[in-house]
Amino acid sequence: RKRVAGATHTHTHTRKRNTRMVGSLEGRKIVQAHKADDWATGTHNSSSIATKSHSYALVILNAGTVGVSGTIDVTVEESDVSGSGYTAVTGAAFVQIDSARDDGVYTGHLNLNARKAFIRVVAVVGTATCGVGVTVLLSPDDTRHDTNPIFSV
Repeated sequence: RKRVAGATHTHTHTRKRNTRMVGSLEGRKIVQAHKADDWATGTHNSSSIATKSHSYALVILNAGTVGVSGTIDVTVEESDVSGSGYTAVTGAAFVQIDSARDDGVYTGHLNLNARKAFIRVVAVVGTATCGVGVTVLLSPDDTRHDTNPIFSV
């Protein structure tokens, strides 16, 4: 089809839209546990994450630049109530992130069956400011897309 200079061309395409995506998020919930940012040294607790109606959690750690001698330790804790009484989930810890492991994405799987009603993600930044972000994907089924997680409990 040739275009003629100065001519206008208008037409409407009618296309059936597929509303179901591959890897649909139906029944799943994405939670931003820690907004990606440069975090100062100290302990940073995420808000409480309700696990009701979900059986698995995929915890995604996005490590940015780690400052000189800096470290990031990220763990998952659980509680029966939102906001208090949290204890560590045995085995739900990422390897320590330092300058040798920065600028990477790491994942962990958490089976929520027989777990307490709420989880939170704790990021401890040591020695120097570090870039970090954590996202949690809650799922009603076992959706382990990553075959090499840092932890799987």
